[in-house]
Amino acid sequence: MGNYYKPSRYAGRTNSFRRFGKRRSGKKIAFIGGAILVLLFTVMQFSPAGSAAKTALGSGKDSVVTAFQSAFAWGRDKLGLPGDVSFAVPVSSGVVVEQFGVVTDADGNEAYHNGIDIQVPAGSEILAAADGEVTAVDQHDDGTYWVTLSHKDDWSTIYGRLGESKVAVGDQVVKGDVLGTPAKETLHFSVLENNTEKDPVHYFETEEQM
Repeated sequence: MGNYYKPSRYAGRTNSFRRFGKRRSGKKIAFIGGAILVLLFTVMQFSPAGSAAKTALGSGKDSVVTAFQSAFAWGRDKLGLPGDVSFAVPVSSGVVVEQFGVVTDADGNEAYHNGIDIQVPAGSEILAAADGEVTAVDQHDDGTYWVTLSHKDDWSTIYGRLGESKVAVGDQVVKGDVLGTPAKETLHFSVLENNTEKDPVHYFETEEQM
């Protein structure tokens, strides 16, 4: 979806990661680690089959690979980066008008926003971002509906400010199924893992959709 944009604050966050890496000599560490792995694989390749050196290096290689994988998973979680999970954009077109996280209103007051708000054209349909089960359909005091879908591996998505809901608790849905229509041309969309809110734009299926 070409009319989605990636909020500008992410550019700043990416730059700060790069500066962090430079201060910690990240390139040198990566080069040394890569050289060690290349040496291990080279020695293994030319060592006689069944030799003590090849057996020991094979065990060492497996330990190094496992350590790298564990470190990457730990770092990805600490930085809040997505893993293998992704979700489709829940509307056919729209623009993100309210970002995830701490936002500031016109009066300078800060508040935490647990999802994103998407302004959509009149008559839009709200679509399931992934296969799942409808676990809640709540109606707020303003009359809008909030639909919650549960997905595999303890992920869930919330679709708020609907003028009507076309699903009921217990319904099984597939990605792209219509859940309802927005009340005032604005959809609130949240993504949660184990009930912890995540930034939805990090989990959209392709960069072009942001």
